[in-house]
Amino acid sequence: MLTWAFASPLGSTSDEWYHLGSIWCANGVDGTDCLDFNEPGENGYYTGVAAIEDGSCFLDNAAEYVRCETAAAIKYPTNFKLYPSSFYRVMNIFVTSHPTLSVLAMRLVNGLIAVALFAGVLMVSKQRERLAWLTGYIFTLLPMTLYLTASIHPSGWAITGTSTSWLFLHNAIFTPREQKKKRNWSIALWVFSSLLVFASRYDAFMFVLFSNFVVLVIAFKIFERFRIFYLAIAVVLGSVALYLTSRVNQMVSWIFDFPLEQPKGWNKTSTWLTHYLIETPWVVIQSLGVEDLGHRIAYNQSVRLPGVVWIFGIALLGSVLIISAIRCSVEQVVFLIVSYLLLAFVVLSFNGRLDRDLFKLSGRYVLPIFSFIIGYSIYLSKSPFQLIEIRRLRTILISMLSVIHALSLYAVTETNVDGQSHSLELIHLDSNGWWWTGFPIGPNFLVVIGSISFVWFLVHTLSMVNSLDVDVLDKSKVS
Repeated sequence: MLTWAFASPLGSTSDEWYHLGSIWCANGVDGTDCLDFNEPGENGYYTGVAAIEDGSCFLDNAAEYVRCETAAAIKYPTNFKLYPSSFYRVMNIFVTSHPTLSVLAMRLVNGLIAVALFAGVLMVSKQRERLAWLTGYIFTLLPMTLYLTASIHPSGWAITGTSTSWLFLHNAIFTPREQKKKRNWSIALWVFSSLLVFASRYDAFMFVLFSNFVVLVIAFKIFERFRIFYLAIAVVLGSVALYLTSRVNQMVSWIFDFPLEQPKGWNKTSTWLTHYLIETPWVVIQSLGVEDLGHRIAYNQSVRLPGVVWIFGIALLGSVLIISAIRCSVEQVVFLIVSYLLLAFVVLSFNGRLDRDLFKLSGRYVLPIFSFIIGYSIYLSKSPFQLIEIRRLRTILISMLSVIHALSLYAVTETNVDGQSHSLELIHLDSNGWWWTGFPIGPNFLVVIGSISFVWFLVHTLSMVNSLDVDVLDKSKVS
């Protein structure tokens, strides 16, 4: 997580200029950093701090005075009710007179929050829940989730909160009252992770409400214990909750204003609707390495990841789902269908609002719910074993995931430092390249440290899950 925070300069992630201006001006015009305010649609605030200077000065250096000098006031866009203000106000706490260190501190804090909640999951979860959550998290982590988590993009909080909230709620329900300390920890962590979502993105409200609603339905066995009448009540209550949320949430209201108009160029409504339904997985899959990870500011060059990144990512995720379907449950099938329809609904709505082609919609819009869908599907599966439990495959899984991580970190670092070569060689830092001024280590060492650390993380994390000597071809074990 630490290495990803240092892998890219200020302003390189998606819409980061907007988020930087929103953080620096989170408290409105203050006469220092935010000098004036324009009406919405006119780029918001003027900021006098250019948080956002090109020098990326880790430590001030007299020899680099020109690069490290704070830039003059420049116009930056800022948040105007498009996102909750809470995320920006919290990040504003770390704003200092040293722009570079301020942003790095924000990135590290966001990464630390994710690590703390990860530790919380391991602390309160039991074997079955831990297996499900780790499967959902690990196989959707690379590369976009990790990239956004260690950034100042609000999506980082939305992803971290949504991916952990359901697990803490589940444990709060199932932990016996006798284990008061563990139960209280689960409740506290559930509240905290849910608040992260409500402080980050309006559209993520739906995802955390959906995940929590599903956990409640399964936990209290509504399908088994209650009649259709009670199930209908639950559906009505859920619908009312979403409606009330939309009344106070501009983004959710915007999403629920469903676009039924036929897009230009399509002959029939049934054609474009089924097209979107069939192609919905593409938007989610982009987060596995298809979509660019930011861009190099100086040359506006996007970070293109090697094909092996998304090929390995899709192969691993597909293997997870196939093995979980060896003996699937009715609840698992229903859950996957409903989740797919939710994703299709959100994708269709966003495309209609943003007037974008389906294949140009960023996967980060639905990324917060991705790990929950995979993880909870594993939890509902009745298969006698899951992919990460197979001892013979552990080394292969760790190797493939490590390759994905190393190549992704290398591509992001190399592109930002000296432009992308689409090869694999030492990163060359020349006088025209970018790197943190005064930083004690170079880009190549950063990639090496990050790669080794990730392997260590995988080895120790997977050791917390039971390993089984499974022969997948032995039909007697899956009959």
